[in-house]
Amino acid sequence: MKKVLGFMLLTLIAIGLAACQGVTTIPTTTALPTTTTGGSTTTAQTTTGSGTTTTPAATTTTTTVTIPEEPIDLVINVAGENDKRLFTYLQANPLEMPDGTIIDSGDLKPMWQYVESELNIVIDDVATPGQRPADMFDLAAANQFQGADIFGGPNLGQRLMSAGVDGYFVDLSEHLADMPNVSAYLASNPLVLNAITAADGGIYHLPYIAEINNYARMYIGRYSWVTALLDGEVNGEPFALETETATLNVAYEAYWKDGTEDLPYGGLRNTTNVIDLQNAAATAGVLTQATALQVLKDYIDATYPTLENRSDLYLGETGQYDIDELVALYRVIKLSPLSLSKEAYGTAKPGAIIWPFYARQSNYREEVLRLMLFFGGQRVHGSDSYGSRFYLDENGVLQYSYFQDNFLDNLNRIRAMFSEGLVDEKLSGAANTTNLRTNYIFKDSVETQMEFGFMCYDFTSSTTAASGGQDDVKAFLPPLTTTPVSDGEFIHYLENTRVVKPDGWGISANISEDALVGALRLFDYFFSEEGNRIQNYGTPDLWVEDEVYVNPTDGVEGPKFSTWTLTKATEITSGDMSSFLRDHIGAQIPIGYQKVIGFELQSTSANGMWSWELYYGANDGDGVLMNSYSAEETYYQLVPPIFSLTSTENALLSTTTTMTADAQLIDRMMAFLGSKTGEGIPQTSEEVRDMFIAAGVGTYIYIYQLAYSRMSAD
Repeated sequence: MKKVLGFMLLTLIAIGLAACQGVTTIPTTTALPTTTTGGSTTTAQTTTGSGTTTTPAATTTTTTVTIPEEPIDLVINVAGENDKRLFTYLQANPLEMPDGTIIDSGDLKPMWQYVESELNIVIDDVATPGQRPADMFDLAAANQFQGADIFGGPNLGQRLMSAGVDGYFVDLSEHLADMPNVSAYLASNPLVLNAITAADGGIYHLPYIAEINNYARMYIGRYSWVTALLDGEVNGEPFALETETATLNVAYEAYWKDGTEDLPYGGLRNTTNVIDLQNAAATAGVLTQATALQVLKDYIDATYPTLENRSDLYLGETGQYDIDELVALYRVIKLSPLSLSKEAYGTAKPGAIIWPFYARQSNYREEVLRLMLFFGGQRVHGSDSYGSRFYLDENGVLQYSYFQDNFLDNLNRIRAMFSEGLVDEKLSGAANTTNLRTNYIFKDSVETQMEFGFMCYDFTSSTTAASGGQDDVKAFLPPLTTTPVSDGEFIHYLENTRVVKPDGWGISANISEDALVGALRLFDYFFSEEGNRIQNYGTPDLWVEDEVYVNPTDGVEGPKFSTWTLTKATEITSGDMSSFLRDHIGAQIPIGYQKVIGFELQSTSANGMWSWELYYGANDGDGVLMNSYSAEETYYQLVPPIFSLTSTENALLSTTTTMTADAQLIDRMMAFLGSKTGEGIPQTSEEVRDMFIAAGVGTYIYIYQLAYSRMSAD
């Protein structure tokens, strides 16, 4: 956004920083000790920001860890997204393990007890239940990180790196000889090495590395609702719709329509637009179910005459709808609470509320912003993190998405969807951990359940595994869209994929010499073959002895979960294996390790595996396009999970902007989407823009562009 004020500000910053440039530089490589390794390596190709091909591996060595004779005490403060994600078991009900061992509230979770015994360490978990990771870190910083030996948690990578540059965390690059497994991993994965190397050349944390080159989430919803409304049948049986009395006030305007030359990469897709037709059919701006449904049916018949069923426009491999056609369907769904509650529960529920789009939980509220991708490919997140709001445009320039003209314009479109009740209103409130997914698709059979959801954007395995008796909750291909580099071609595209995450842990510089030995051994353990295995799959008593599971997607082998494990995960986490391992066993907490896909695939339902196949088979067999580190077009490239700033840059940010503590900004922007009023809440997208300007976004963007240029230099 080219504003005179912003330009003047950036000019002043450039002059101020000119004298500082060159004080510190980021080395393109870090010297690593050579390590003799054993075992085999399984890889998936990616690249660094500078285009160097690398091969991320789940584990690169089987170097044996030396166990000390005397136990080493370690005080660890790894904050979680909620109380369940700590090292300590804080569930209301005890967990009985396969051997009969009882894990009670207040005990270390089983995996961490196993780590204690394997490494001869004693872990004192001092994380405060209910404390946000950022708040934990700020409090620890005020005490100069004297409260624990190890600190970490979600979205703390940037903070760990910055505090390390300031001398508060151990420079791990000076201790790689004591971490042979970490050393071998980084030597084989320069992408990860570059991502965690600070401006002064140090390494101050080890990151959580997700299952690179796999889809992070998919659009998943109820197929039966689409066939019920558009085809008049469910699972091949006739389905009679109820007489609906619900109405909505039209607010959303068509995107893919004629006369939209001002739209980026937009314009007419079909000769007519279904939103225009529905809006024209509304009476005094009020739309009924009967009208919205009939218009949609007639539109599909006229525009897609070769479809065998109207529902084929949306379902399965024939899905070819755009964002306007999705909104038209959302409207019909919103207007059909009696019919759809009958389909879900068995009988119609007067007073039922239907949410066409929702998120897994209300603190995942920024998922709704990802719908902007289907307005001409507008990027939202440059990496798989809500905090990653920088991305590379088609010219390779780092952009802050939340401040771009297109993004701000699209806020009005998302706001209109909220206004019509198409998006769960809870996503426009303050972030909290209320689990919406559990209520909206997992509780259809509960008599008192009055809210139901149609579609969310979430992880495939967990969402398709437990759908409250609904056997047709599966993935929808994402809406078709163009992008700035698709040459006008409409494609299935998602911007987020599994990446190097901005999560992890580091070692306080206040640590004693004895404790440092144990901390380095612990950090190294999770990059060994055994440590990686238990971090991904939990303790060995969860596996079938001497049996392996072969991933159907890549042929990689891993431990095979026992019947006890699969049954227990179904019993207490509705089949969500990741939640079971994190919340009950203690594995997969976002600390330094390489995650693999095998744990997820072997606990994925038939509908989930079908969904994976759908996404991999899209775009004529090329798969749904996803961003990657190896993409040729910069528009499709992932940015680093964190940016390495110099002390000077950090100081400038702290004194000239409030962008680094932007939770309030996002609260206000989301409140704007929900048309809320109150002090500081913008009432127009222009006021959202002004809010970011007042927060110093010009300085913020310039400094991060400077950092990225330094990081990506050859």
